[in-house]
Amino acid sequence: MTGYRVDQDVVIPARTCLQDKLRDTYGDLHNVLPSRKRSILVAFKGSYNGAGSGLRRKLVCDRQMPSKPRLSDAHRLHRYWNEFKPGSDYLGTIGDTVFCPVPGGTTGWATRTIDVVYA
Repeated sequence: MTGYRVDQDVVIPARTCLQDKLRDTYGDLHNVLPSRKRSILVAFKGSYNGAGSGLRRKLVCDRQMPSKPRLSDAHRLHRYWNEFKPGSDYLGTIGDTVFCPVPGGTTGWATRTIDVVYA
């Protein structure tokens, strides 16, 4: 069987709207934080629209947690659901995040996939 399967395949576009900003921000590897130095465990920014709307609703629902997740040492990790790190923008947030979920969307390609690969 051949062909595109919307629920299984991801197509990474050759270019995204943020391509130039991504290259300027993360083109030099000195600007890319190693995961052990990042302060955000997980961040998701998106809407309910798209083929993955059920999963997207689960990603942005309120989560009651008794404390913030942390690594085995004293390094505290934050989480941001449908918002950016305070004082930062989209690129600054994903550049400081260990995990960036990218569920299916309204198109057959995943523009945010290339964003998080750069970051």
